[in-house]
Amino acid sequence: DGTLTYTITINNQTSVAYTTPVITDVLDGNLVTFVNDSVTIDGAKAESSQYNYDTSTNTLTVTLEDLAPSSSKTITFQVTKKA
Repeated sequence: DGTLTYTITINNQTSVAYTTPVITDVLDGNLVTFVNDSVTIDGAKAESSQYNYDTSTNTLTVTLEDLAPSSSKTITFQVTKKA
């Protein structure tokens, strides 16, 4: 019950930068509801231009800035459990 926090970590273990990587996560709309304005990137609140949640497909899409070699980014977001 209550709010759940999901964490996705993207690690660039290559010698080449990832250019504006796009991360998608499809949520099970039968089990959870996405919490609006809950997305953070490396602990900072994400701007609305950095992510989109499509309610018709339950898909969260996050667009990151370039990710340098040997670096990482952490995305978090929240959902609530459906009754």
